[in-house]
Amino acid sequence: MDNLARTIITDMDNRAILKILTARDYSTQLSVIEQLKNKCGVIIPQPTFSNKIRRNGLKVSELQMICELYGYDLALCPKQV
Repeated sequence: MDNLARTIITDMDNRAILKILTARDYSTQLSVIEQLKNKCGVIIPQPTFSNKIRRNGLKVSELQMICELYGYDLALCPKQV
């Protein structure tokens, strides 16, 4: 099983999560924005997207769409003690 499928994101910021999701394809923020527009119909200007990441302000729905674009699920799992 792919190690990325089991990455705990609880203590990560938006930038770190986006980096994990896009690292395999060597994607850039601009390519994420283009995919959101082309595949999801969501238009987010590049400066706005960059500011959301910098301020850790991505909405859960936006993060869900990005996960979907890159073939990942955003799941809640009970903590392992």
